[in-house]
Amino acid sequence: MKSGLVIYNILSGDADVSALVGTRIFPNVAKNKTQFPFIIYDVNGETPNDDKDGVSSLDVDGVMVSCYSKTYAEASDLARKMRTALDRISGTYGGVVIQSIKYNGYNDLFDDDSGDGGIYRKALDFDIRIVNTNVEQPFLNIFSLDFDGVDDFLNCGNSSTIKPSDEITISAWVKPNAWDWQNPGGGLAHDEYIVGNVAVGGWGMYLSFAGTEANPTTTLNFVVRVNDTGSGSQGYITATIDSATVRNFVGWKNIIATFDGNNAKLYYDGGDNVVSASSGAGANIEYSTIPQFANVDVIIGADPQSNTSGVSGESTAHNYYYGNIDEVAIFDSAITSAEVDGIYNNGIPTDLLVNNGGYVSKADLQGYWRNGDGDIYPTITDDSTNTNNGTMKNMSSIDIVKQVP
Repeated sequence: MKSGLVIYNILSGDADVSALVGTRIFPNVAKNKTQFPFIIYDVNGETPNDDKDGVSSLDVDGVMVSCYSKTYAEASDLARKMRTALDRISGTYGGVVIQSIKYNGYNDLFDDDSGDGGIYRKALDFDIRIVNTNVEQPFLNIFSLDFDGVDDFLNCGNSSTIKPSDEITISAWVKPNAWDWQNPGGGLAHDEYIVGNVAVGGWGMYLSFAGTEANPTTTLNFVVRVNDTGSGSQGYITATIDSATVRNFVGWKNIIATFDGNNAKLYYDGGDNVVSASSGAGANIEYSTIPQFANVDVIIGADPQSNTSGVSGESTAHNYYYGNIDEVAIFDSAITSAEVDGIYNNGIPTDLLVNNGGYVSKADLQGYWRNGDGDIYPTITDDSTNTNNGTMKNMSSIDIVKQVP
C-alpha cells in the first residue's frame, strides 16, 4: 500500500532513526535472525473502504509501526525518534502526497518466548491521510479550519487581487464557539474577525462581543473604510446585524458581505436576510498609506495589526476568532441577492468555480480558500485562478478538522 512506502521513505530518511536501524524497516515481518534493533510496519485499516462510485480523493490508512530491541531503553529511544519523525508530517514521500500523519498512541509489549533475554517491542499507531492526485477531484466539503481564539490565523498575503478598491464581496461559512457568548464579570468585551484587512483602512467581517454580565450582546458586522462616507469625508461605514438576531443563531451560518460603491450589505443564510449601510455615491474602498499599515495582509481568523517589513505574509495579527471557518471567497464585484441565494444553496456549500443556479460570478472570484479540502498543512491553497495561498500561523495539522456545514 501507499502508506507503507511513505513510512519507509520517512523513517529511512530520518537521520536519528536510521542511525539506529539503518534500512532494517520491513512490512509485516522481519527475516529470521535480523539484527536488532529493527522496525516493522503494518497497515491495519483504510477509509474509505467502499469505492464502488470510483476512487476516493482522500484515503486515511491506520498504520501500526513497531520497533524491536533487546533492551527496553533502546526500544523506548527508538520509539520516541520514530514518533518525532512521523507525527504531524505532511508533504510528498516516494511520490505519495500526504495531507497529514496523526499519532494515536502506543503499546508496550515484551516477548519472553523469543530466546535469550526476550525482545522488547513498542508499537505506535498512526493515521495517514493520503491525497489521491491521479483522480478527478469531485466537489467534496469534508474539512474546515478550527481557530483557538488565542493566536491562530490564516495569512493569505497582500496581493491587490484580494484588496479591490471599487467593489468587493466576501463569503464565509462560520461556526463560532458560541453565538450567545456570555460576559462573565462584564469586562470581557472584544471583537473576533472572521476575515480581516482593516488596520487603519480596508475592510473586515467580524463578531463583536460586549454588554454586561446580566445582558451580554453579540453583533455581526461588516466594516469598510471609504473615501466618502456621504459627508464628503473619508471614514468607516458599518453594516450590523443586531444582537437579538445573532444570539439566536445556531450552528453553521453562511455570512456574505458586499460593497458596490454606494452600499455595504451584510447577509446571512441567503439574500432575504440583509442589513446595509450607505456611503457617498461612487465611493471607493480606501486602504492605508501609512508605511506599517499599507501592506497589511488579508487574514482569515483574525485582523492584521501591522506589517513593518512590507513583505507579503508578514503581518502580525490581533482580534482572534474562536471557532470554525470554512469555504472563504473574495470577489472583486458586489454580487446580487440572487447570487447570495446561490452560494447559500439551502445550507449546503457549493463549488464557486462553477456558475450554477443564481450564482454567475466565477469570473470575478479572486481568492477561494476551502480550508482543508485538497490542502496539505500548513498551506491552504487559493483555488481561484490566482495564487493567494494561505499559510496557517500558530496552528498545526490537527486544526484541519472534519466539521463542516
